[in-house]
Amino acid sequence: MVTLNINGKNVQLDATAEMPLLWALRDVANLTGTKYSCGMALCGACTIHLDGQPVHSCVTPISASAGKKITTVEAMAESKAVQKPGAISTSCNAATVNPAR
Repeated sequence: MVTLNINGKNVQLDATAEMPLLWALRDVANLTGTKYSCGMALCGACTIHLDGQPVHSCVTPISASAGKKITTVEAMAESKAVQKPGAISTSCNAATVNPAR
């Protein structure tokens, strides 16, 4: 058993310290917002935040997150850090700018 701080909550997971965070999050914690794509830290689909810093969870073992705060896309979607498309332009009455043709 491993205890991780995921999205502000301490969660116990039945996983080994060597397991990549991606699989711990998706398969064990059932947080499927973090995606698998290349598996080699090249594309960014698996990006999460460890203590506020972006990391590729597909190549980061659980052991690297010991004592750190893990933030996934699920937590970002619930916060005001991510806004719905158009929320910024409609809230400040911004005009749409068309590029020169």
